[in-house]
Amino acid sequence: KMFSLIQQKPAWSLASLLSIIYAVIFGLVTSGVLTDSLLFGFCVWGKYKGSDPNLAGTFPTEAGCRPFFPVNSHLAAFVVDVILTLVAAVLYVMDGNKNKKETLPTYLATGFIILVHGVLHWFLTQ
Repeated sequence: KMFSLIQQKPAWSLASLLSIIYAVIFGLVTSGVLTDSLLFGFCVWGKYKGSDPNLAGTFPTEAGCRPFFPVNSHLAAFVVDVILTLVAAVLYVMDGNKNKKETLPTYLATGFIILVHGVLHWFLTQ
């Protein structure tokens, strides 16, 4: 029965699997089983805004960011969400449903929710 459900809803199955993996890893990091210098495994802080000109515009390691990964995870989430909002728009255009007025609210709501989520991440980088 489970395999049949996975075949019927592969996208939901993949999303569920990734959510479970994320939850397990998050639990391992917060409990100290997995150790990492980042806050819960993420480079969450924005660029340095202090008075030291040598650090201006950098992602200092004391803020939890590694030199080889100069991307704030909130900024990365914002970029991904903008791309996924565009994907929602493309999927609407490609939708084969003859009555697009029926599906428009669903696509608009999906795009809006994804974009708002991304904007929240963007605000957290500021």
